[in-house]
Amino acid sequence: MARLTVDATKNGVILEAHGDVLAMTGWEPDELAGQDITVVIPYKHREQHLAAFNRYATTGRKRAMGSWMPVECLHKSGELVPVMFVVTELGGILQAIMEVADMEASNDDDA
Repeated sequence: MARLTVDATKNGVILEAHGDVLAMTGWEPDELAGQDITVVIPYKHREQHLAAFNRYATTGRKRAMGSWMPVECLHKSGELVPVMFVVTELGGILQAIMEVADMEASNDDDA
């Protein structure tokens, strides 16, 4: 499991990274600190993410908070890593928690 702490008041700057961040993203935790959260968001999803982030920052509207969602994480190498992702919030600080998605379980469901 990896956890990114993001400052919502500073347009998504990563404050801290913990856990299996290196294995999941290819980034050392200290490399991620100070980076924009979009560094781990695939290019094809960045516009949607930025729109949701701006909506949250301007209105406080929390559409995706607290629910686990299957998404892709952009690895430093450029590869896409399927993960399960949840966001929680406390006073303008966001916790993004990611776990590598269990692709075998997903494939078993298709059998």
